Amino acid sequence: LTPEVVRSRAEALATPPFPNPLLPLMELRYYEYKKLLKPAEVSAFYAKIAGPDDGPRLATGPEEERLKIVQRWLSE
Repeated sequence: LTPEVVRSRAEALATPPFPNPLLPLMELRYYEYKKLLKPAEVSAFYAKIAGPDDGPRLATGPEEERLKIVQRWLSE
């Protein structure tokens, strides 16, 4: 995988609809872990998926805040 291929995949992942937003978010986090996406890119993609408020908090917020957001989706 190259960063260019991953960015293209990330764009596709960040395109609605999102039946289960956790799946694309996890994949994006994996790409960040592998250094194929930069943290700022991940944050922008998270905002597209989870919204302008929740996305950045999911990307860089404290664990407690991230868990609250994820738990909302798990309870649906």
